Amino acid sequence: MKKALLLLCFLVPTTRAAHAEFTRHVLARNTSDASSEIVYYISQPTHKNYSLVVLCEGSYSATESISSVLDLHKLFLPILKNCNVGLLTVEKLGVNDNAVNKNIFFTHNSISQRVKDHETVLRSLTQRNLPGWDGTFIFIGGSEGGDVASSLMLTFSKQTIASIIFAGIGLHSKQDEIWEGLQHMRKYGSWLERLYVWWKNLPKTRADFDAQVMQILQDPDPTKWWFGQTYHYWADAFTRTRETSLPEFYNLPTPLFIAVGTADSLINSTDALVERMKEHNMQVTYRRLEGIPHGLSKHCPTIFDQAAAWLQKVICKK
Repeated sequence: MKKALLLLCFLVPTTRAAHAEFTRHVLARNTSDASSEIVYYISQPTHKNYSLVVLCEGSYSATESISSVLDLHKLFLPILKNCNVGLLTVEKLGVNDNAVNKNIFFTHNSISQRVKDHETVLRSLTQRNLPGWDGTFIFIGGSEGGDVASSLMLTFSKQTIASIIFAGIGLHSKQDEIWEGLQHMRKYGSWLERLYVWWKNLPKTRADFDAQVMQILQDPDPTKWWFGQTYHYWADAFTRTRETSLPEFYNLPTPLFIAVGTADSLINSTDALVERMKEHNMQVTYRRLEGIPHGLSKHCPTIFDQAAAWLQKVICKK
């Protein structure tokens, strides 16, 4: 799996500026294991009555270097500077600043675990009345972070004023999207990606693929690996209810900005979702980026400024 595009309450101040760079917070996780702390970061503007952007990063695979979400946090601060919003990011379990415990990370890593941690942080923030914050959320997610953001926008729908998803939302099931991704890699992938598919002997037929999925579901072991992630990760991804399959998703009243490249294997799934959203008269702004693959930050970085400009208009209407 590729690295995502996008590359509460004990308070530890870190840096302050006209728009605070960020403050580091620690919140107890409701668990007895050694990784009982949720680490998160907040940047707050100096003015009052601001909305809080919740930025959800994408995934990491076994072949990639795991880093702090602070990298993404710092990347988006200047992008959002004219939107007059706060910014929140949450570390993944097993990551603490730039210290990474890979054993803990991969043992627990799943979309559901990330959703749960974000929910814990957001509920805590709501209860403690963050100074200057007006109580509203804006969710931004890329790749796997799109799944996290989609779940949060439903859970906190009454507090959500807008959402932005980069190459991370669709109508098809996760199984179908991964199968489509494998086919896409075989046909359009780089020589290195095609070599990977061949070397790992990844399923060539849908029947073989479905058999592999069943094997994972029957034994969701975090020490076993397939296609860059653990069986534990895939079992969660294949069994959790996708938000776009729920009727309540199509009742969301807030505007959404969705961007995906036409050379991304997710394009058909995203096209189908946007079509359904329009049928339900949802407020969706859709950017199909011609010839752009999954890595928007590398191949189409201007899309982030476009999304920020869109967000400014939404906030002005609030």
